[in-house]
Amino acid sequence: MRLKDYVKDKILFLCFYCALLLLLFCFLRITGYPADYALLFAGLMTFLVLLYGGIDFYRKKVYFDQLFLQLEQLDKPYLIGEVMEKSPLLTDRLYRRVLRISNRSVIETVHALEQEKQDYREYIESWIHEVKAPLTAVNLMCARKISEGGEEAAFFRKMLRETESMENAVEQALYYARSDEVYQDFLITPCCLNDIISEAVTRNRRLLTACHIMLQFDLPENCRIYCDGIWLVFILSQLIRNSAQYRREARGKITISAKEEEKRVILSVLDDGAGIPENELGRIFEKGFTGTNGRNRKKSTGMGLYLCRKLCRKLGLSIYAQSREGEFTQITLEIPREESLQICKAEES
Repeated sequence: MRLKDYVKDKILFLCFYCALLLLLFCFLRITGYPADYALLFAGLMTFLVLLYGGIDFYRKKVYFDQLFLQLEQLDKPYLIGEVMEKSPLLTDRLYRRVLRISNRSVIETVHALEQEKQDYREYIESWIHEVKAPLTAVNLMCARKISEGGEEAAFFRKMLRETESMENAVEQALYYARSDEVYQDFLITPCCLNDIISEAVTRNRRLLTACHIMLQFDLPENCRIYCDGIWLVFILSQLIRNSAQYRREARGKITISAKEEEKRVILSVLDDGAGIPENELGRIFEKGFTGTNGRNRKKSTGMGLYLCRKLCRKLGLSIYAQSREGEFTQITLEIPREESLQICKAEES
C-alpha cells in the first residue's frame, strides 16, 4: 500500500475538508475574530486531520502488507479469506465476511472437481488394466501361431506388431493418468542403468526388428543411478520407439550411450533418422505437437515426448534434445547418482 494511492483514495474528503476550512475561516473573520486566531484554528484543525490520516494510513499499510505476505505464502490463494486476520475497521470486516462466503463456494467447487478428476483417473486406470488382459491374450495366441510356422506366420507377426502398438498407446494413457500424482506411485531406489536399458529394448524388440534397426551401446559397466526403474523404462521405451518410427531410410541405427559424472549420469539416445527441423526443435516436448515428420507419417499423437518431459520433471530429471534435419536426433537425460534427488510434486509447465 503506497501513500500516493492512499491520498488518491481520500481526494474527495480532502476537497470537502479544504472547502469547509475556507468557509470556517471566512465565518470567523466575519464574526470579528482576528486573522491570527482564525489561521491558528485552521492550522490546528489541519494538524489533527493530518495526524488522523497518518495513523489511519500506517494501520492500513501494516494490515494489508501482512495480508499480501500471507497470500504469497499460501499454496492455494483462494483460502485467504479463511486465514486473514480481523480488521478493526467495519468496512474491512464486511469485506472479509463477503470474501469468506464467496471462498466457501469456490472451495466446495474445487473439492467437487478434484473428486471428479480422481474418480475419472481411477476409472481410466481400471479400464486400462481390463484392456491389457485381452491384448496379452492376443499376443500369446499370435506368438503361438508364429511358433507353429505355416503360411499364416507372416500375418500373425504383423498382427503382433500392431497389438504391441496398441499396448504402447494404452500404456501411454495409463502413465498420463498417473502423471499428475507421480509421487504417490513411484519408488526411488538404486538401479542398474544397464538393466533398465535392456528392459526398454526388450519391450520394443519386435518393432526394432521390423524397422531393421541396428542397436549400438556405449555404456559403463554396472552403472548405478537413483531413480524409479519402472518409470525410466517407460521413458526410454518412448524414446526408442520414436527413433525407430522416424527412421530416414528402410534401415536405421540407434546408439544408446551413458557417461558417468560425479553426481549424475548423462544418458543419450542417438539415431540417424529423419531429424527435426530447426524451427520445430523447441516445440517437440509440447503436448499434442506432431511437427512436420508426424504429419507426413500420420501416426504421431504428440504425446510421447510430452509425457517424457512431464515425467522427467516430476522425477527431478533433466531432458533436452539436439537434432539436425536429415541427419540425426539425440535426446539426452540427466539422471542423479545420489539419494539427494529432489522430487517435484507439482508442475510447472
